[in-house]
Amino acid sequence: PQGVYGDPAFEVAAFMRNPDPGISSMRSLKTILSRRVQVFSEILELDEVRIKAWSFSQTILAAGWRFEDHGKD
Repeated sequence: PQGVYGDPAFEVAAFMRNPDPGISSMRSLKTILSRRVQVFSEILELDEVRIKAWSFSQTILAAGWRFEDHGKD
């Protein structure tokens, strides 16, 4: 791998998009994800809106790839 410089919020979004497989069945999913954004924002001194925007963008991209690979969803 080669080192590449980019927006640090991109890497946080990858974590947000690839959570523990069992998390989607939790009742408090919105609260859990909101808290994770808040924690990353505080620790890494990143804007929460940027983290959310990258998370949304990566999720849409992943959905497109999934559709392309499987032709459904």
